[in-house]
Amino acid sequence: MDCGVASAAGYSEAELQAQVNNFATQHPKPITINGVHTTEGAQIVSDANAYVNGVNQYISDAQSGQRGAKLPVEYAALQIPLNNWKATDIVATATLVQAIFATGGGNEVNSALYYESLVQRYGAAKGAQLFADFKSQNDPDARVSIPTTFNYEHVPTGTALSPASMAMPLHPPTNTFTVSSDGLNHC
Repeated sequence: MDCGVASAAGYSEAELQAQVNNFATQHPKPITINGVHTTEGAQIVSDANAYVNGVNQYISDAQSGQRGAKLPVEYAALQIPLNNWKATDIVATATLVQAIFATGGGNEVNSALYYESLVQRYGAAKGAQLFADFKSQNDPDARVSIPTTFNYEHVPTGTALSPASMAMPLHPPTNTFTVSSDGLNHC
């Protein structure tokens, strides 16, 4: 999963820090909060700093057993040290959530290869039908928590579907990792 996220939205610590450093200048829209005039970017920075300070206070309290803060047992059992939180951790967490839930599609290369293998084995019509039967898609009869639909992963039809827009992989996907100077595997 880490490599999948890294391939979709992998940032180095320097890139994360650059995003943090640029919050204020990239969001200059003036706003007023409780009578105080500021900008969206300055408020983002202020909120991020307050959040980081709060997380770090909780970590400090949890490590010392103060104010009822509890350290999850997994940390001690797995001997995981609690590191101080940084503003870059907020961006990295947001990136992780975005990469998991918002990139859409996913596994497209493997799906395309599966489709090709079915067509090759069973012929164009039967292979396409088998693929349609097995592919993951929304069930229009399924119960839902909200009735709203979203314009997401819709396949164009008719004249809106350009044959030139359909791409197939030339080679199977790989799980290529590199080892960096820090000795860790990276995607």
